Amino acid sequence: MQTFTRSYFSLGPFIIFLPLLVVALAIFATLQMSKYNWVVHALAFAIIFFALPLYVWIGAILDPTIIEYPGPGDGFVYLLYAFVAVLTMIGYAVYAWLARTKSQAQVGSTV
Repeated sequence: MQTFTRSYFSLGPFIIFLPLLVVALAIFATLQMSKYNWVVHALAFAIIFFALPLYVWIGAILDPTIIEYPGPGDGFVYLLYAFVAVLTMIGYAVYAWLARTKSQAQVGSTV
């Protein structure tokens, strides 16, 4: 269990890059799909929104001292994650909107 806890917390600095990874995978998935792209978009936004709270919750179960005695850089990680997540979600929303308008234009031109 101690090995799992150490390996879990060693992934902490990489949680900042999770929104970028999720969006890249979601874009790849939507390019492969023709229907139900909205499911991928909704899952991407939900994963980005709930990833950090879920990471902290699991971390608190494994080691309660991270909640009781936070380190000096813990708040900075949350702010940096929020900044990256907001920028990523705005960019992804623009991509989803452009992809939708492009597909509607293609459907309208063939009719």
